[in-house]
Amino acid sequence: SLSKTRTSYTTFGTSQQATALLAYLSERRDGGEKLSPDSPVVATHPTRGAARTKQSNATFSNGFLTTSVLMRELHEVLGSSLPEGVTWRPYVLRSYCSTRLMLAEGAGKMARDLREAILGHDTGISGRYNVGKPWGEEILKEARAQYKRAASFLETSGSP
Repeated sequence: SLSKTRTSYTTFGTSQQATALLAYLSERRDGGEKLSPDSPVVATHPTRGAARTKQSNATFSNGFLTTSVLMRELHEVLGSSLPEGVTWRPYVLRSYCSTRLMLAEGAGKMARDLREAILGHDTGISGRYNVGKPWGEEILKEARAQYKRAASFLETSGSP
């Protein structure tokens, strides 16, 4: 998909993420939202009237959810699901992903170049010639295979 800067990104997810996403979409549908192929994957809390117009103009300008709104949504979700006395900031999700992918790399499940590309890091010279350019079918197939091997490191239930 395209980012707000019109940059194309390849996205991967685990089966646990797919299950959570389907539950989230089902919850939205059960709440009365009419979902279509054009619906955003992540939506903010529903609003009505003038607030809805203002929100859609500000939050989804050009059809994209802004970083600040997404961070606010993540903060609310994390805050409502944490055990009492535990604090967890949204940036910790990125740190968790980075650490878990590093462990997957150490276990031989994923190449360093792919891990760095997934994290959005500067991949240096290897990125210039490999993962930093648009991916052909061969590289995409290999990336999917590596991500699948590393998926157990990213899931929060069970262990790799």
